[in-house]
Amino acid sequence: MYRILIMSDDAVLRKAVAFTLNDLEAHIECTDRMETMLALFRREAFDLVIVMGTAAQMCRHEVMETLRADKRRSPRVFVISWAQSENVSRRMLTLGVNQYMTLPVSLHRLRRKVVNEMGRWS
Repeated sequence: MYRILIMSDDAVLRKAVAFTLNDLEAHIECTDRMETMLALFRREAFDLVIVMGTAAQMCRHEVMETLRADKRRSPRVFVISWAQSENVSRRMLTLGVNQYMTLPVSLHRLRRKVVNEMGRWS
């Protein structure tokens, strides 16, 4: 089963994204803190990590280093954040973020991207 980890400090946004994806054949876990997300990731394998609202934190080398440490289970990483400077956006992509979308995000568009990613794993 596909495993998705959602991290956002905004409870409404976190729940809205989880609800949008809840009918997919996937196990979804949610957290409200970056530290908890990294701890969960170290313990369990996730296929997709969705991080919302914290683009600056995703630019910290240790965050992406943790997500990319085990080459056998390298997850797809989506970051959804308020518009960032081109340098921040480029840095995220250089560090290994697969998708960068700006808030406000269309939940329908996000769901489509997740479904497309899941199709690649089938």
